[in-house]
Amino acid sequence: MMSRTEVIIKTQELVNRAKAGEDALNDMLSRANKISERIRCMRNYKKTLDDISEFTVNGHKRKNILDDLQRENKKVMALENEVRQLRCITDECLGTIRDVVKSHNRIKKCIETSLNNNEADEIDNVLMEMSKRKLESKLRKDAMFMNSIMNDLEKTRFEEEKKELLDMASLSNPAAPKILKEALRRIEMEDREDLVHAKEEEDDLNETVLNSTIVRS
Repeated sequence: MMSRTEVIIKTQELVNRAKAGEDALNDMLSRANKISERIRCMRNYKKTLDDISEFTVNGHKRKNILDDLQRENKKVMALENEVRQLRCITDECLGTIRDVVKSHNRIKKCIETSLNNNEADEIDNVLMEMSKRKLESKLRKDAMFMNSIMNDLEKTRFEEEKKELLDMASLSNPAAPKILKEALRRIEMEDREDLVHAKEEEDDLNETVLNSTIVRS
């Protein structure tokens, strides 16, 4: 029969062995976790390489991207042509406005000359009123037409830029298009509000200029 001291020694040895086994088990679990993490990293790396390879020379998405770029280039060329046409139309409108202003100045000068020659006041007033109304109507129509052209051009550019941003965002982050659409929607709402305020200010300014022109005449 073992003595009490031997029992204590044996118990201590068993405790030490249990602790050593626990340490060995923890070490094995730690190594297993590291190996699992390495395997996960290798899988992610392989997936990343596969995703990138789709856009390389031999990737099946490369042709789709090239086709999209060609379509976008055609749209850009069409827009550039449209811009050139709009510039021509704008130049014609400006030329018309200059002609109208020159005609108005000639009529005004004739009226002033007639007044200096003591011609009938009634005829002078009729001619002056006719020239003012024609000038006001022509200037307003030309201004509205030019404003409509510029608004259409800005809207077209905004839509093309928005589409390009969404295409680029979708390649980098699947969730980016949704976020970008929301941001663009807010910007568009703010632009509409600014456009309304600008239109009101422009109308007030046009009215002030026309009234000032009428008073000076």
